[in-house]
Amino acid sequence: MATHEIVVCTPRAKRIFYPVSLLAWVNFMAAFVSYFALGGAVGQRGYAKDGHYFLYKNGAPGYFTEVSQRVWQACNYHEWSVIIGLDLLVLVFVIFLITGEIKLVKIAR
Repeated sequence: MATHEIVVCTPRAKRIFYPVSLLAWVNFMAAFVSYFALGGAVGQRGYAKDGHYFLYKNGAPGYFTEVSQRVWQACNYHEWSVIIGLDLLVLVFVIFLITGEIKLVKIAR
């Protein structure tokens, strides 16, 4: 007989973890779509110089897309929100694992 692991959550864990997961996923997907729509990201290589703002397109050496200051700042804030959102998701998951509100249970099939 094979065994499988399933995740068992308390109602409290579901009320907190599911919405945090959904928000983190939606935020990540919005960043993913905006990366392609705007032609790049601020990330580590996007920059501002002399009143001009540039997004860096990954995989294309030296390729930058000029955008307005407002778009550049929005991309920067959004990228940080994705990082913080994913970190929060991991933190919530680990806390619930430690407290036992989320358990990995082995079942026989």
